[in-house]
Amino acid sequence: MLLELQLPFVVLDDRAPWAGLELVILPDCIELTPPLLKRLNEFLAKGVRVIASGASLLNLERTAFAVDAGLTLHGRNPFDTSY
Repeated sequence: MLLELQLPFVVLDDRAPWAGLELVILPDCIELTPPLLKRLNEFLAKGVRVIASGASLLNLERTAFAVDAGLTLHGRNPFDTSY
């Protein structure tokens, strides 16, 4: 989508510099490893925006949110989408 809109973006990992970013979009199935989670929490503490979808904010066990976003996990959606 960002390519189609011709918006500049970078692909981040736990070693890439995040300085100067105003928004991070987390992919659906990213694993928030401890180093990546640390960077994300530091980023959020600065008030920068994050768009998360799917399981992107869940802990590695997928049992709770790894980031305090004021959310409660109620389990997996019982419906299976097909597009």
